[in-house]
Amino acid sequence: MKRRMARLLLPALPVASAAVRISLTGLLLSGMLVSLSTQAQTLTWLGTLGGNSSRAYDVSNEGPVVVGTSANASQQIRAFFWTPGTGLQDLGTLGGSQSSARAVSSDGNVIVGWAYKPGDASPRSFRWTATTGMQEIQSLVADRENRAHGISDDGLVIVGEYWDPGDPRAYRWTTQMEDLGTLGGFQAYAYDASADGAVVVGQAMNSDMTMRAFRWENWVMQDLGTLGGSWSEARAVSADGTVIVGFSSNNNGDLRPFRWRAASGMVELPSLGVNSAALDVSANGRYVVGYYVINNTTEERALLWDAFTVPPTMRNLTSHYASLLTPGSYLERATAISPDGRYIVGHGFNAETGRTEGFLLDTQGVTAVDDQRPLRQKTVLIQNYPNPFRSTTQVSFETADPGWVTLKVLDLLGREVRTLVHARLAAGLHTVQWDGRDEAGHPVAGGLYLYRLETARVVLTRRLLLVR
Repeated sequence: MKRRMARLLLPALPVASAAVRISLTGLLLSGMLVSLSTQAQTLTWLGTLGGNSSRAYDVSNEGPVVVGTSANASQQIRAFFWTPGTGLQDLGTLGGSQSSARAVSSDGNVIVGWAYKPGDASPRSFRWTATTGMQEIQSLVADRENRAHGISDDGLVIVGEYWDPGDPRAYRWTTQMEDLGTLGGFQAYAYDASADGAVVVGQAMNSDMTMRAFRWENWVMQDLGTLGGSWSEARAVSADGTVIVGFSSNNNGDLRPFRWRAASGMVELPSLGVNSAALDVSANGRYVVGYYVINNTTEERALLWDAFTVPPTMRNLTSHYASLLTPGSYLERATAISPDGRYIVGHGFNAETGRTEGFLLDTQGVTAVDDQRPLRQKTVLIQNYPNPFRSTTQVSFETADPGWVTLKVLDLLGREVRTLVHARLAAGLHTVQWDGRDEAGHPVAGGLYLYRLETARVVLTRRLLLVR
């Protein structure tokens, strides 16, 4: 296990006496309290159980306790829990060779997921505590595949899917499994539950045989819609059940992250790539974690959104916490955030070991739910989409500070073709469109063009290709 920590440099202090008292939270010098924080943001690579990779899927609110999967020395996938005191611990199986831990209660005492029984080709849902060990959750259909994905804060409600007989069906478990129904089709998956377990979210098939994000409460399953495409999936819900996050296809068939509330419906979150997904949300619905795919590659990078800013702001966790990473390391997916917003877990590439590993990021209150400061971000000029384009393309950019912003299209000789933006803008993400016309409204010739963003601090330039 490797841990990199930002160092706190303290001034030399005199020997403590009756007049000088030193505490962890401050210095009392001649009756004057001077604030001095000894905490620092940390990134911990969780290592493996002896195999070539690991992934973290959830984190508790206290401790913290991290759960996920890791390959062991025989390259079998095993469920694990991790704490700062114990390191990575194998949770075992139900007698078979493989298992996976997917969710943990708020206090870290109850873990759920799925595991294999001896000679069984299908996984079974389990509930684990330190007292009982790993126990199978009895399915509604005997000897059929089923998986647990989510858990209530107190560990008393578990959600997932079981198979009946050839189709997955969403379930909610308290003392036994209950089928949650569908949106008119044959299939459904449940992925998360509210703090009290009363609200369940996931994906279900509608009467048109397409899969849609749903919100379930009091035996009513609600279709949450899409972002213009045919399908969507809800992955997480806030503590009170009012904020839901996930991903949906859009009109172009791209994967896009969303945040849903009853008042606003499904709203797309900004992203740094064409394809992106939201995977978890803090208890109060403010902070969202997930990932984006770097355009024209298959590489992923972890993201954090602050939905309480207007518009929502976002962080690329790899670049924002670069000081905690060794050269060549990066964070691929942020899969979960603790209810209070302090801890983020997921997986990335650890350059020191040369393998994919689960990580725990301790933000030390930077994203804590009682911290109302917006996220600080860099000014970014995002690649236009689509590119190449024939008629209209979308240009997005993110500004770190409020102020005057100019966005222009130039030819390759640097001559101005069109001014898209010249205005005083708030900090955050902004999007405009260019229709391939000049200032006079005339269509320009096909070919390569530049688009340049200017603020008081930076000048950024990218290329785009217009095809006629």
